[in-house]
Amino acid sequence: MTPDGVTVEDWERVKEYALEIVNASDEVVAIARTKRLLSYLELLSDKYGALPSLMVTRADYIEDEQERELLYLSAYDVAASRADALNCVNVAHSLAEFYVPRFERRDEAGKWLAQLKAHLEEHHDEHIGAAYRRLLREFHGS
Repeated sequence: MTPDGVTVEDWERVKEYALEIVNASDEVVAIARTKRLLSYLELLSDKYGALPSLMVTRADYIEDEQERELLYLSAYDVAASRADALNCVNVAHSLAEFYVPRFERRDEAGKWLAQLKAHLEEHHDEHIGAAYRRLLREFHGS
């Protein structure tokens, strides 16, 4: 089960669909697989409600940057309100990844890097820790 309550069976299907996108033979297949994943995430949202793991995964696969940003921010708010440490670190990572390349949003990038650092101090994750260090270097221009 995910920290926010999605069953292993349902989450395994999400991972399976995501892997099919990564392994798609061409862009047309990738788009079709992405649509299938997004539809499945919608079904899971109907089943479980607005959960951070579902919201952030949906955000990862949509094209609209404004919608993506809003989903990430909403996912973080939900995770924080539930005191869901694992999803807080995951969503803070997604928000830092979203903002760091956008120079015009430098203040937001700095804010989410600081949030990510704080969450990593509470909930260490080697993979996200490495991503944090990479993002920090990118943020500082080195």
